[in-house]
Amino acid sequence: DAAFQNKCINKMKNVSSAEGRTVLFVSHNIQTVRQLCTTTIFMAGGKVLHIGDTTDAIAQYLGNSENGASEIALGDYPRNSTPQNGRFQLIQYRNQDGNPIGQCERSEEIYVRVVIKLTAPVKEFDFAIAITHAEGIKVFSEVLSDKYPKANLTQAEYAIPFVIPAKFLKIGSYSITLCALYEGRVIDFIEGIPIPEITDSISDKNIESHRWGIVRIPVLWTPLQAI
Repeated sequence: DAAFQNKCINKMKNVSSAEGRTVLFVSHNIQTVRQLCTTTIFMAGGKVLHIGDTTDAIAQYLGNSENGASEIALGDYPRNSTPQNGRFQLIQYRNQDGNPIGQCERSEEIYVRVVIKLTAPVKEFDFAIAITHAEGIKVFSEVLSDKYPKANLTQAEYAIPFVIPAKFLKIGSYSITLCALYEGRVIDFIEGIPIPEITDSISDKNIESHRWGIVRIPVLWTPLQAI
């Protein structure tokens, strides 16, 4: 209930700011943590991994257990709703040579393979992705039906391959959202899956991290000209 959630968030904000009390908010909801918390404690396996700035904590959370993983099982991955007529099983990351990767140079591409298992026939199957920066800002989204017609599929396992060009992303951590649909209804939906860390061996990471924005457009620079 979006209205009820907003009411609760506004109440917690008021208690912490107007009344000067400390609110302990425990959640996996990154956007709400970012909205509410000025200081964040990140724990994993019963151990405190970070205490301090919320943005830094979120970056560590997104990149913690599966950062650098070239393959992530999705069968039991956290979801906000129960899948209908199918379930994502796996996501794999490879380079152009087909080798598993946990990091990707910005000059290269991420070859992604998603496996979904349909437990019933579906009509007008479609698939969508969205890439989100570690700071919670959505970078872009794409839909399979923009390129190929929606398909009628039988009960079976299917692989969905696609390629993400890394050259438009700043170095850092990102996550991917997966959504499978049929006749406009959701089959399965997962967000917050880490993708390979974007790196750049020829850039200064400290300078790069302080650039404005969340994308990197390759401007065609030319030498200075005396006039």
